[in-house]
Amino acid sequence: MEQTPHSFLVSYQSEGTEPKSISTESCSTDITGLKPGTDYTVKVYTELQHGGKSQPASVQMKTGETCVIIVNKNGLVNTVYMDRI
Repeated sequence: MEQTPHSFLVSYQSEGTEPKSISTESCSTDITGLKPGTDYTVKVYTELQHGGKSQPASVQMKTGETCVIIVNKNGLVNTVYMDRI
């Protein structure tokens, strides 16, 4: 089975702010510059190389001191709070 070339678009925003986005071909990415103790909505889309975008996988999260968001190959999001491990 041939794999379709794709990348991921990670969009995030807190209430009252404009969304910010990161595009990556990796199955994981770091979002930096988040404010501690702030609620965020994070959406992950799969973007096909020749156009088209999936429906987003979405998560609501509140940042700890250090937060890592992991995007798996299916575009699903896992959130890991490093200060809670």
